[in-house]
Amino acid sequence: MFAESRETLIKLGLRTQTIDAIKKADWDSVEQDLLWREQKDNHILLFTDTDYPSQLKEIPDPPPILFARGDVDLMQFPQLAIVGSRNPSSSGLQMATDFASSLATTGFTITSGLALGIDAASHRGALAVQGKTIAVTGTGLDRVYPATHKELATEIANTGVLVSEFPPGTSAKANHFPRRNRIISGLCVGLLVVEAAKECARNNFLKQPSLNNEISPL
Repeated sequence: MFAESRETLIKLGLRTQTIDAIKKADWDSVEQDLLWREQKDNHILLFTDTDYPSQLKEIPDPPPILFARGDVDLMQFPQLAIVGSRNPSSSGLQMATDFASSLATTGFTITSGLALGIDAASHRGALAVQGKTIAVTGTGLDRVYPATHKELATEIANTGVLVSEFPPGTSAKANHFPRRNRIISGLCVGLLVVEAAKECARNNFLKQPSLNNEISPL
């Protein structure tokens, strides 16, 4: 992809600012990323690769590169996102856990953002029934945010997959999480929001063709 012409990248659907970033790539950083990829179960998916999630290519601003740890094939299967409050009620936590468990047993992969609260409950609900779950993060995959979820992140990587557009070494920043959210919604066929306002959900999870603009708050 780095060798492709600007015109070719435009035809692929990448935005001008994304193409500019590709053309200005820091090759020292690229070398470090390639070393990271050599570690067990680590992957780098380029937009032009056949194993790049096809549904993610349809969003307005697809990430040109995805970093992943775990089973990357899982991103090609039907996914439902469950997201919501970082400070939910006990009933909200139970609801997220139960929904994730039930949906996972029907064959859906549960996708969320590894955050405190509803996100973590959703991941754990899927794992509790030996279901599959994907965590899309706002950091490089050599870091875990919040740090209290290191064990959860390891469990997800062992049976599912961790995904990020941010290269190894990237710390959490506030503007990373809206970018993470567009990937979550772009990967999924539906989005369930637990204990968060519908307007908040629409502001944080961009309308994506894959969701048919459907956001269901609970």
